[in-house]
Amino acid sequence: MRRKTWIIVLLVAIIGGGSFLGYKYVTTYSELQVSEETNQTLGGDIERLQEEKATLDSNIEDFALSVSALTVAASSREGTISELKTSEKNLQQSLTESQANNKTLKTEVSSLEAERTNLQENLTQANSNSRTLTTTLEAIRSPRHFDSVQELKDWLQKDNTDSKDGTFAELCYILQVRALRDGFILPVSVSSDDSYQYFANMAYIQGEYYMIYPDTDEVIWYDYAAQTFPTYPILP
Repeated sequence: MRRKTWIIVLLVAIIGGGSFLGYKYVTTYSELQVSEETNQTLGGDIERLQEEKATLDSNIEDFALSVSALTVAASSREGTISELKTSEKNLQQSLTESQANNKTLKTEVSSLEAERTNLQENLTQANSNSRTLTTTLEAIRSPRHFDSVQELKDWLQKDNTDSKDGTFAELCYILQVRALRDGFILPVSVSSDDSYQYFANMAYIQGEYYMIYPDTDEVIWYDYAAQTFPTYPILP
């Protein structure tokens, strides 16, 4: 009886132990499956993280290249800016020099314009003098007799030989030259006796002779001409 009981107990123990071992196996197996799934998940995460790391490394390299390129570009721009500043300085210097030259040129232009004005005035005066001289030369080349006593007196009124200093003879020759310059014939007449020489200017007017005293502009009838003469001894 006792042996049977012990056998039963032993069987119960074996059955209980087997059940426990079965439960433990199932539990462990389940845990292993969970672990494997977790490992697989972690493996996928690790692969994903490695890919992300590779991407980040690539991005970092690209960023480094970009930074390097920007550094080079910045250096190049700094060089360009330096060159531009140098160019600006040179241009400013050139502008200053150009402004100074422009001021100098304006001064020279003003001086030249003033000189041109003076030259124009001198030219105008020279032309006027030339015309006057031409008229005078034409009159000297072809002098004429006075047309009337009144014309003679009017001319003497304008002339100032009577107000000049000199001997009577000198005034006669001065009056002769001045008459010739105005285109008139008024020669010096000289007569003498045993004691004196007598000077006067003589005018031929319409077949008569008139004597002129240069110190007083007095006109005195002298004589009739033995012959008549043309107004212009030499035609112009």
